[in-house]
Amino acid sequence: MNCMKIINDPSELRIGDEIITNAGSELRYYRIMEVPRISKVSPYKWGDKRARYIAVRCQTAVELKSVSGIHSWNNKPFTRNWKEFTFKVPSKDDKILKIDLNYKNIVIIKREEE
Repeated sequence: MNCMKIINDPSELRIGDEIITNAGSELRYYRIMEVPRISKVSPYKWGDKRARYIAVRCQTAVELKSVSGIHSWNNKPFTRNWKEFTFKVPSKDDKILKIDLNYKNIVIIKREEE
């Protein structure tokens, strides 16, 4: 079922939901793979004392990239690794990552039928 609903509490998410949320200045598309669980240190001791959740397993279109080389000033090798996210619907073969959804605005794009 397609729906467009904006939430800021991960407790409303279900397995199979497809969501969009921010990560810095870019948007990321995730598919929820587990139900969000409340953290042992919940609620926060400051602010509006909202419930705090453990990072949720989400499937996303991500590519692991790396570059290697040799430093010009000391001739020692180096390797830099990073994740490059693509804003698209994740396929069944995409990676599953743990994502922190606390204090984020979340747009539910597609919800699985029950």
